[in-house]
Amino acid sequence: MSFHNGPITKALMIGIGVNTLAAGAFQYKHFFRLQLVPHITKHHQFWRLLSYQLAFPNSSNLFITQIILYNASIALERIFGSRKFGSFVFVSSFVSTCLTVVSMMVATSFGVNTSFSGPISLLFSILYSYSRTVPSAYRYSIMGATFTDKTPMYLLALLMALSTPPESLILSVIGLLAGAACRSDMLPFKAYRLPNWVNQLASKLRPLIGSTEPGFRPVSAVPESGLGSGQAGDAQGTANAGDPSLGTDLTSGVAAPTAATPRTPTQEEIAQLTAMFPAATRAQILNALGSTTSIEAAVERLIQ
Repeated sequence: MSFHNGPITKALMIGIGVNTLAAGAFQYKHFFRLQLVPHITKHHQFWRLLSYQLAFPNSSNLFITQIILYNASIALERIFGSRKFGSFVFVSSFVSTCLTVVSMMVATSFGVNTSFSGPISLLFSILYSYSRTVPSAYRYSIMGATFTDKTPMYLLALLMALSTPPESLILSVIGLLAGAACRSDMLPFKAYRLPNWVNQLASKLRPLIGSTEPGFRPVSAVPESGLGSGQAGDAQGTANAGDPSLGTDLTSGVAAPTAATPRTPTQEEIAQLTAMFPAATRAQILNALGSTTSIEAAVERLIQ
């Protein structure tokens, strides 16, 4: 997997990583923490409503977040598209901040002054949409219990939710609620899109995060080291001359490629892709499944 068609996710991973490492190295962690008392009510430091979601207080949460974002957020962004995914991140962060303030007010009424730090709510909001949008690629059983390829990410998210209770647990619940609100048809958040000037600004700043294109993979045969192209071809032809099953082209000394047998997709895979891509024809879906080795690869083929 690469960052192809995932520039927002790459920017999130770089931004959160740089902020967390810089805050720890230069002792600025206290600027990325939010408390209702005294930060908001007494000192009126409203900028903390934004800064508390920009960095984690420890490197362990950062490590777990980078793993989850790389595996879940990229797949979700490829399905949504960068503009819709960026709008989802903005709305989810806004809703999470509002719910966080409400939770702090409720806790203060009971005499508890809570302190929050880290984009945990955003991470769980992305995980909620990922679980509802991206289908599981495979299932497996261990001692009678059935798991999917998503299970390791859910376990890592559970570790984060229990890392610094009760604050981390509250932020996790807030993130799930924000993710549900962004997907609800009864609320206006689902149809919101960032204005065009934001997209144009993001396009100009995109070179700052580097390329998101996948690396080049050569498809031509490379001669062995120490042999010229003619010598490598002669050696290959001599080694395989007596074995007709290898399909050797004796005129060039290079093994001739054999046609790959397309796999037969299951009805479950066809139904999953039909639900995810209602605009795609059945022929396009069958072609994507038949020319790839997994349903995830077929999803990437249809997105491209």
